[in-house]
Amino acid sequence: MKRYCYYCDKEVGYQVIEKEIELEIKGVKVTYPGKIAYCNECGHEIDLPALDDENIKKANLEYRKRLAAALYAERRYRGKVIK
Repeated sequence: MKRYCYYCDKEVGYQVIEKEIELEIKGVKVTYPGKIAYCNECGHEIDLPALDDENIKKANLEYRKRLAAALYAERRYRGKVIK
């Protein structure tokens, strides 16, 4: 498969690497296993919209998990756990 690399200024082959990505969403730090495409010629990151969409979904899911855990802990602390 080939994709355009802005640094090489041409269509190049690429490889997809999975690694832990850390970012902050609304003040909450989240870490998730994301996929990033790298140019086989220069090694810079290449933009693949499908991977971006997948990474955004994973980041939002992790954010919601952390937010839910925090809300549960707060309710439990205040004695208002709803089952």
